[in-house]
Amino acid sequence: MKKTIATLAMFIACQGIFAQSIDDLFNHFKNKEGVEYVNIPPLMLKLGRLFMDKDGTDYRFMKGINSVQVLDMEGCSSATRKELQQKVNELEQNGYETLIQTKEKGNVVKMFAKMNDDAINELIIFFNDNGECGLTQLKGKIKKDDINVMINEDKIMIDGRK
Repeated sequence: MKKTIATLAMFIACQGIFAQSIDDLFNHFKNKEGVEYVNIPPLMLKLGRLFMDKDGTDYRFMKGINSVQVLDMEGCSSATRKELQQKVNELEQNGYETLIQTKEKGNVVKMFAKMNDDAINELIIFFNDNGECGLTQLKGKIKKDDINVMINEDKIMIDGRK
């Protein structure tokens, strides 16, 4: 019985050691060859919102976002893109809930979120589509209704492009 408990404890401890956060993913890949990394801090987002129409749905969506990180993997090797996709698949083990997952003819799109009852605190968008590959993280307090409005008005596509 003691061996079983000790083995179970070791297994749980190892899971914590190997589990990666989304920030670990960005740090791991942002300096790889062919990868473009963009980080938009809160101050820059606030400045950008000054020039937006306060009554528009874009503003309604953007006012809840505090920071944005983007990895554009289009210029890197297929092995690097495959490694990113494998690591993204492990996000569900780190407290992220899958919102959307599609796979068609080798094209993959996934959206993950950490959320509470009324808002999404973190939204992760991953896509791998015929050499185009990317990962986007939006942090803040994004109301679920605001995301629905943006998607319904075709303001954002699943892969983050317009």
